[in-house]
Parts: sequence; structure tokens; C-alpha cells
Amino acid sequence: MKQLLVLLLFAFSIQLHAQVGISASYVQQDVEDWQLVATEEYGNEVENKFLKSGFEVGVDYWFRLKKYRIEFFPTISYSTFSNKLNNPYIEFSPIEVPSIEGKYLQNNYAFHLKTNIYPLDFEGDCDCPTWKKDGNVIKKGWFVQLIGGVKSVNNSYELNDFSKSQSGIVYDAGIGTGLDIGVSEFLTVTPYVNYLLSFGAEWEGLHQLAGDSVEAPTLDNIDFHPTDMNRLAFGIRLGFRFDELNKYGFR
Repeated sequence: MKQLLVLLLFAFSIQLHAQVGISASYVQQDVEDWQLVATEEYGNEVENKFLKSGFEVGVDYWFRLKKYRIEFFPTISYSTFSNKLNNPYIEFSPIEVPSIEGKYLQNNYAFHLKTNIYPLDFEGDCDCPTWKKDGNVIKKGWFVQLIGGVKSVNNSYELNDFSKSQSGIVYDAGIGTGLDIGVSEFLTVTPYVNYLLSFGAEWEGLHQLAGDSVEAPTLDNIDFHPTDMNRLAFGIRLGFRFDELNKYGFR
């Protein structure tokens, strides 16, 4: 909730002549190599479920090329994924343990440049991203999206008083599609789907966290457990053109 409030404050701190958007997504994530480690620790309980689903919120700024329907959206976003799993080492603990449920958590802070290309209206004179309801929705509103950026990945494990976290930087590339629906000159609603690949994320000592949290014997070697993160997001963006309000005396 705190991260969402920060993003909203950022959006409304931009001057009122700006053209900005806010977005929210449901995200399905695949972290194949971390999934294998988790399955070895927890068995079938976590198979195909480790940090699998989460949500993302974002704030963006909009600008476009003057003569062609290519539009740019510098975007900052926050996303989160989590799992709560019964610790398999509890039975070996020499001390009384208040809870057996450990929590794996991933928080991400990202900056992406999203580029929308409108192939059916590439040389159109649409007053984008919003437009009056006098044109073909598919022709004017459908786009292909290219995504590139960087992300801070923050992983942690918590069980009772034990907590261990680490952070790293990964690079992202992706593609998506969506449809701009012009509700008014001020507001555009855009349903979208995109696929994002994050390269070379690492989680040092992932295979030892459950054991370390209850002082169980663990391996001496440290593994960085690199993995690619594949993400499929389904979301809605609300685009606002405050400059349109200014035409009617709003400041």
C-alpha cells in the first residue's frame, strides 16, 4: 500500500498540463531455476507455484512523434510476489518455534520505456492518446508495444525472528499489445497484455534459507541460483490529458 501511495503522489505532483497515466496489472511469473530449488526443499506443495502470481502498479508520462503514430511512455512501477510455506526443517529444530510458516517475498521497482506503434493508423492525425468517438476504435486504438528497461529485484525470506534479504539489478525486454479506448478528450482507457523477460536474476543461498531460519544443518557451499524471470501481465491503464481540462479553465 505504501508503494502505491508513493506512485500516486508522483503522478499528481506532475504539473497539470502534463499527459500522464496510471496502470494496474495481474502478473503471472515463471522463475524456472528458483522453482526447481523450491521443489527440492518443499516437494509437490510448491510445484509450479513459487512466486507465481502477483500484481503491479505503475505511473507513466506520455509523448509522441509529431507526424507518425509512435508514442512513448517512460514508466515507473512497483510489483510484488509472495509465497507462505511450512518450513520442512521444523522437526529438526532444537528450540521451540512459534510458527512453522515461512514467507518468501519479492518486491520489484522498475523503470521502463514503453513504445506503442499503431500500424493501422501509422500516419494518422489522431489527437492522441485520447480522441473523440468519431473514428474506428480498432484502427485508431490498436497498438503493438515494445518494452525495455531496468529493475531492482528485492528478495527476502522471513520466519519468526529470522529475516534475510538481498537486492540486485536486472535488465528487461518485452513485447505487448493493447487497445486505446477514447472515453473523452480527457480520459483514455487501455486494456493491455504484455510479456516481459528479465535476464540473470540471482538469489544467493536460496537453497539454505529454510534451514538457516531454524538453525538446522545446511550445506556449506553458497550458490547464487541465477534464473531468468518470464512474466505475462494483464492490465488496465487510465490515461489523463490535463491539458484538455486547461482549455475549459481548470488549473
